[in-house]
Amino acid sequence: MATQLIYIAFAPLTLILLLLLYMHTNPVLEERIIKYLKAAAVLSIVQTCTVTADILLNSYYASPLFRTFIKACELSCYPLIILMLFLSINKDTEKYALAWFFPAIANTVIAFSGLFCKIAFHYSKNQFFRGPLGYTCYAISFLYLALFLYATAFSQQFSSPYKPVMLIFFAAINIGTLIIEKKCNVPGLISSSIAISVIVFYLYLQTLVLSHDSLTGAFSRRCFYIDSRKHAKDITAIISLDLNNLKMLNDTKGHAEGDRVICLVSNIIGNCLLNGCSLYRMGGDEFVIICLGHSPEALNSMMENIRSTINSTGHNCAMGIACANDHDNIDTLCARSDSAMYVDKYLAKQSLSVTARQN
Repeated sequence: MATQLIYIAFAPLTLILLLLLYMHTNPVLEERIIKYLKAAAVLSIVQTCTVTADILLNSYYASPLFRTFIKACELSCYPLIILMLFLSINKDTEKYALAWFFPAIANTVIAFSGLFCKIAFHYSKNQFFRGPLGYTCYAISFLYLALFLYATAFSQQFSSPYKPVMLIFFAAINIGTLIIEKKCNVPGLISSSIAISVIVFYLYLQTLVLSHDSLTGAFSRRCFYIDSRKHAKDITAIISLDLNNLKMLNDTKGHAEGDRVICLVSNIIGNCLLNGCSLYRMGGDEFVIICLGHSPEALNSMMENIRSTINSTGHNCAMGIACANDHDNIDTLCARSDSAMYVDKYLAKQSLSVTARQN
């Protein structure tokens, strides 16, 4: 029995405690994400401890009320852990947080109803019996995993197709774990799966920090070099963009206003991108778009849409495009798109100068 309990509890508890220590000493993620991951980690510890206690109490007589409390804690944790992980990678869901929590709260209420009635489960002579709502925990866990799969499939935050595949694999593994533990009666399998999932999520979110610009949310310069090498043979064009008059804006209205405008422009560009185009912030007010599989006509139309939308905000940018040919590599493409952008910037300044003289 002792060996079985060590097998079930030691690895998950050790991994989660080490993760909590690491998150506390290396707070590289934003506070919102750390909050949800820590909640998932603490719930994972509670879930592992209650599973271990439940197995231990199978060999000893304990008060049915006490066993019911332990089991209710265990059944309440799993949907909540999945929800915490889901909220950690989906910032937009926070505005509907109460709605997302409602199924998990309902599951907790049903689980703890075992203290008063037999609608969920009960213990008799140290034996566990399910009631009519005894599988609510698993149904709600499946619901959250299904929502997780749906949100991941339609997410726009991935520069690589392997990242959503990894998260879909996580959901599939946890669905399989739920089924195997119940069908094959393998106690502790869910605890190990949860501990691994929390750690994998932390590592995944750290990769997002490295691949995204912290100010705008666009992909980072580092990510640009990785993606440009990976898709070198598929790149049809590179577009360079530079916000005009940012220095004057910073000098007159402050850097906070300059950052706000950079974020505004980044959001506008992101909303105007065609499928297969990705936006990267190279630094300051400089952006680059990698384009895969679009004709020059379609890309010019996209550029005009970006330009006109930015102009409508009272700001403007210089843009240049270089379409790939058989003699190009990523360095020559970037050099040609930068040159075209500088020509566009020069022409815009000349146009303003002529207009000023006429006035």
